[in-house]
Amino acid sequence: MFYYNYVRLIFSSLVGALPLLLVWLGGAGFAIARWKQHPRVSRLALVGFLILIVNVILDSAWFALFTRLEINQPESTQFVYAADMAANLVFLALRLTGFILVVLAIFQGRTELASVNQIITEEAAS
Repeated sequence: MFYYNYVRLIFSSLVGALPLLLVWLGGAGFAIARWKQHPRVSRLALVGFLILIVNVILDSAWFALFTRLEINQPESTQFVYAADMAANLVFLALRLTGFILVVLAIFQGRTELASVNQIITEEAAS
């Protein structure tokens, strides 16, 4: 019975994060699809999106476990809340790392685009 309730709590938590999860899965798909054209940018984006996806899954699993601990062991609430604070700091660090990698991927290679535009402009002018 514990296992069923735990899995149900994880899935109910994931439902709230489903829109973001779908966006991150789509972003990871685009990174894989564009790998041959832009391998470095795609790698950064893919790693960032995978970190964000794993973070949402771990966060949902932690939420379910935290809820069960809070309900089943009310005498140790101080420990449970300290563990929750530590876990949230880890999830925050993961989320921050994922977003930084995605932002780096967005702005990576902009100099290449500028040089390509300059070459096209020079060829058009001649």
